[in-house]
Amino acid sequence: MVVIKTKIMYHYSAYIKEVYDGDTVKAIVDLGFARYEEITLQLYGVNASQFEEDAFLRRTEAKEVLRDLILNQEVEVYTFKGSQSKFGAYQATVIMDGLDVNQWMVQNKVARQYSA
Repeated sequence: MVVIKTKIMYHYSAYIKEVYDGDTVKAIVDLGFARYEEITLQLYGVNASQFEEDAFLRRTEAKEVLRDLILNQEVEVYTFKGSQSKFGAYQATVIMDGLDVNQWMVQNKVARQYSA
């Protein structure tokens, strides 16, 4: 018998209240049982600051694109147990109307895929 270890995934509904930059947002997360909490989320696998050329302009563009895409929107959030970034934000995959926002940001070259 083969035992496969997987991370425990959590799924929440959330409202995007603020966009800090091209890969970090503040969300009001529905924790269930009529409990809501403002939580900082970092888009998992996405980095909007790893640009060498025109770094400031690219980061500003990434923030504006993300803001236009998800600010004041209801989204789904997927996180993993123990997935906080070094800055305390929870690393999350954000889904809006079936669109994986994390993948979209990378595929459309608005941000780069995160590399440690």
